[in-house]
Amino acid sequence: MGLVDEVKKIFAEPVDPRKISRDSNLESKGTVPTDAKAMKEAGSSRPLRLPDIVPQFSNRLQMLRAFKEMEDGDTTVDVSMRAINTPIMGATFFMQPFDDKPINVDINEFCDFNIFHGTARPFILTLADICRMFPDGSSILEHVFETREWAPKRSGANRKKYTMLQKLAPRPALTIKDLVYDDSGGPVSILQNAIRADGTVDEVEIKVEKLLIFTVGGIGGDLLGKPLLRTAYQPWYFKKELYKIDAIGHERNHLGVPVWTLTEGFTQADIDAAWALVTQMRTNEKSGVVEPPGSVFRFEKPEGQPSDIMPSIEHHDSHILLNVLAQFLMLGLTGGGGRATSGAHVDMFQKSVRYFGYNFDTDEFPQMRVRNIGETKDLQMWASSHARMIHEGVFTLDTDTENFYRENMDMPYLLGERPEPVEEEGANPKKNGKVKGGVSNAGTTGDTSVPPGFESAGG
Repeated sequence: MGLVDEVKKIFAEPVDPRKISRDSNLESKGTVPTDAKAMKEAGSSRPLRLPDIVPQFSNRLQMLRAFKEMEDGDTTVDVSMRAINTPIMGATFFMQPFDDKPINVDINEFCDFNIFHGTARPFILTLADICRMFPDGSSILEHVFETREWAPKRSGANRKKYTMLQKLAPRPALTIKDLVYDDSGGPVSILQNAIRADGTVDEVEIKVEKLLIFTVGGIGGDLLGKPLLRTAYQPWYFKKELYKIDAIGHERNHLGVPVWTLTEGFTQADIDAAWALVTQMRTNEKSGVVEPPGSVFRFEKPEGQPSDIMPSIEHHDSHILLNVLAQFLMLGLTGGGGRATSGAHVDMFQKSVRYFGYNFDTDEFPQMRVRNIGETKDLQMWASSHARMIHEGVFTLDTDTENFYRENMDMPYLLGERPEPVEEEGANPKKNGKVKGGVSNAGTTGDTSVPPGFESAGG
């Protein structure tokens, strides 16, 4: 390869492994010819950003600062954000191979190691970074690669150098200056105010090919999204003001309204002094008044029953929680429940397939799957139904499948082959697993990883 070819390779556009060409001479034949206009996008998916009616939200930075105040200063807001994060943080994520061909099983194991085990930042922290999309509207992560050695667990596999995922580095929302779009409204890059070690700020452009962008409440091609706290701002604002009124009311009801009656012949200076005293009067261990001769100082108690503000505060608290309740409801409204909803959260992982092309000549990629998002199950009923299916031979209980059950029951994984059951004198052999669909020792691998998730093995 000459120098010109090397330069072209360096500056060439990155190739998407999902769209690699095999130089096929065959073409599909349809009933009508392809319209040339169908091959080009005419419109744009970029929405028009309307100014927010809340003056404090005139720009995104001020809006995120307000949401930060809500998270840090209000218990209900903080709990609501924890409530929406918990089902995702507690879910089970796993990789499923494209099929059972040995190369695709190796690729699946490679991806599983890269995402869940081999990064400098644990996956649970990466999930926490992704969940920032709820209060911030979006979560942006930059994937960084490095060259490392790795080998599949199968016997006889060679250890090679691979381009592997070093980390998914978060890019905080408060540092994102803007997103750059093309004429069709597609994302091109982000502009970030990167904070360096010495505290200086550099404006850097990061291409979208290096990014994972998770969005909640986005309209059209707007990847910055709509923060979940935007609809919680109004009840939070009224609740904050009501707390101020409640605090003032408690002080006034316990202390009363201070009143100073001046003597005849008072001057403007007397009025100013009296006004300063009554407006600055506070209840504390050193409060007191010295009355000049002829002057009268007293406290007037408010007449009637003061209004109870707490029901209003509780009303706004309930609306803050209702703001996230819809997310829980959606877990069960769309087809498939939690698994269908989780697809939007993990789909961006499927778009980060470039490192497949770095290491494997394939367009058959594994999928990231997730179970148990917001799902609860009666363990006794679950175990009973699965035991029935095993007994009827619906699926085979090999070592990987057994480890799936052990994981769900918080038991240690089975290492190596399953020991043969010991038959007691007079025991029924059917109780020792000698029935159709019983445990098979054939094909056990001793693999302690999370099962790949084949439908036949997952139940």
